[in-house]
Amino acid sequence: MPIAWSEPPEDSLTRALIEKLLSTGAFSDVGLSGDTSIPDFLIQGEITEFREDRSESGAMAVCTLKLDVRERDSGRLAHYGVFTEATPVSGGNVAELDAALETSARAVLDEAYAAIDGAIKNME
Repeated sequence: MPIAWSEPPEDSLTRALIEKLLSTGAFSDVGLSGDTSIPDFLIQGEITEFREDRSESGAMAVCTLKLDVRERDSGRLAHYGVFTEATPVSGGNVAELDAALETSARAVLDEAYAAIDGAIKNME
């Protein structure tokens, strides 16, 4: 059965990453490229997996994010990473899959945040 999302997963994850970056207080401005002042760094990402993976060992909720961080002026790559998390789905219903996908997504965002923070600190 297909899942009908109230918001596209890419929008939810983008918003969650922006909120996480802002909540640390380490960055003066974080937002979508058209919504902020001229940034020092550009972050580009793509969700390449956000799905249930069924195998003989059981169902897993998989989230994968490709991400790069670049200096805006020079275009120099500060970081490139692929972050993947797979969380077991404890049962066979949609609510359990949704909870497992959320767990995977949060773990991926935590890894992405650490990579962004580290990359920017290394560039300063």
